[in-house]
Amino acid sequence: MIRAPGQEYLFDSLGSTSPNSSRKVHIRRLVDLLELCIHRRDWPRAKRAWAVLTRCPEFEWQKMWQTGLLLATSLDDTLDIDNADPRRLDYLRVMMLRCPENRVSILQELLLQLINGGQHREALDELELYMPSFPFQDNAVLHMYAGLLYLFLADLHISHENASSHATGKAPTLNPQYLRECKTHLRRASELDPSHPVPTSLLQHLQRKAAGNVHQDNANESDDGSEFISDGEGADTESKK
Repeated sequence: MIRAPGQEYLFDSLGSTSPNSSRKVHIRRLVDLLELCIHRRDWPRAKRAWAVLTRCPEFEWQKMWQTGLLLATSLDDTLDIDNADPRRLDYLRVMMLRCPENRVSILQELLLQLINGGQHREALDELELYMPSFPFQDNAVLHMYAGLLYLFLADLHISHENASSHATGKAPTLNPQYLRECKTHLRRASELDPSHPVPTSLLQHLQRKAAGNVHQDNANESDDGSEFISDGEGADTESKK
C-alpha cells in the first residue's frame, strides 16, 4: 500500500510504527526498494533486495510468501505467471513446512499452480495427502477443489471411453468411483459453507443428469423390447402362411 505524499516511506509494508534505529531505517528503505522494483518489473534488483531482506532477523519474510513466489521464477516482462513451473511448486511445498500458520492458503496456491499447468491428477494427489488432517479437513474451499477435480477426471474418463464406445455399442458413462467422491466432497463443502452456491448447484446438476440418464436407459430398453416383439410377430405371421 502506497503511503500519502509527504510521509517518510513510500510503502506501508511493515506497519505504521516508525523505526527507532538506523538499521531499521535501512530495512524500511530496502522494503520500499523491493516494492518499487516489483511495480516496475525490475526483477533482478527486486531479487537482490529480497535476498538481503531474508537475511535480516527483523524482516518476517515468511509472512510475505506471495512475494517470494512471484520472485521465484520472475526473470523478465515475458514471464507467463500462469504456467506451473517446477521451481514454484518446490517453493510452495517448502513454505508449507516453514509457515504452518498459512498452510491452507499455500495449499490453495499450490493447487492453482498445478491446475493451470494441466496437472489435475497431481493436484488431486496433493489434496488427498493433506485433506484427512486438520485444518484442511474443515475447509470448504478445499472440499470444493476436490469435488471439481474428481468431476473433471470423471469427465476425462468419458473422453477416453468414446473411442471404444463405437466398438462395444455402449454409451460412455462417468467413472462411478470419481463421481461418488465428487458428491461426497461437494456435500461436505455445502455443510461447511451453506451460503456458497457452487456445491449446491453442482449437486443439483449431477442429480438432474443422473435422472436423465436413467430415463434414457429406460427408453432404450423399451425400444429394444418393441423391436423384439415386432420381429416375433413377423415370424409368426410368416409361419402361418
